Amino acid sequence: MKTNGSPRYPEFPKEEFERRWSRARDMMKTREIDALMVTEEINYSYFSGHYLNGLGSFYGKTRPLVFLLPLDDEPTLILNGFMRGDAFKRSWVRNIESWVEVPFTVSCVTKVLREQGLEESRIGVEFGLEQRIEMPYEEFQRLRSD
Repeated sequence: MKTNGSPRYPEFPKEEFERRWSRARDMMKTREIDALMVTEEINYSYFSGHYLNGLGSFYGKTRPLVFLLPLDDEPTLILNGFMRGDAFKRSWVRNIESWVEVPFTVSCVTKVLREQGLEESRIGVEFGLEQRIEMPYEEFQRLRSD
């Protein structure tokens, strides 16, 4: 869902996040990546501006947070419905999709990927040194195979 307006409590000006997204996109182009999917709390906050004040570590294991940065489109947040309002208040990301069912399934992520034409794309994830994917392993495997 796209919404207009600015967050009430942004951590940094929008230009700072646009610089972060631009740097990430430059690296994506070099590596031929069509989108970047970020789920680890610190990385998620760095790109989204949605800081959870410690709640993410608790909720992230059962209610993952996803920041999706397409190479040529606006970023999207995918998160549990109860965090939606807070994300609108704190983040410059205006595309926010939410899910409510527990336990988490990747259906909400695959829906967004399909809507953005990314279902057959090369998507970068946090597989690097000292990186973690903050979603259930079985759901991540399902995402890879869908």
